Amino acid sequence: MGQFLNDLKVMVVDKEDHPEGKTGFFLVLEDFTYSGSFTLTVPTGTLINFASIPRILRWLFNRFGPSRKAAAVHDFMYETKWATRKECDEGFREMLEVRKVGRLTRSAYKLGVRLGGWTRGTW
Repeated sequence: MGQFLNDLKVMVVDKEDHPEGKTGFFLVLEDFTYSGSFTLTVPTGTLINFASIPRILRWLFNRFGPSRKAAAVHDFMYETKWATRKECDEGFREMLEVRKVGRLTRSAYKLGVRLGGWTRGTW
């Protein structure tokens, strides 16, 4: 079973400080590493948003709950095109399981990234 090797430390990025003037982003303050079937480090200075959950579903999925560490790594996977979208999404599912996110919730998150991930570009 995998594990997150250190704490995730972030700070809010104000709209005026974001390169594209966007809101809802966070800056990773220290390298953050996951090790399981793969090992990946999110480097200091990476911008993440934890999860692009549509507003209408935010009552159901808390992007600041147990999924946040997995979402931070998944954001970096997508941003860097670390692997295929499918492989990134499988890694997300693995990390959610490590974080003890329930099976139904994991399935819903995975469905969400499979359906909505195309908005982050194709590769």
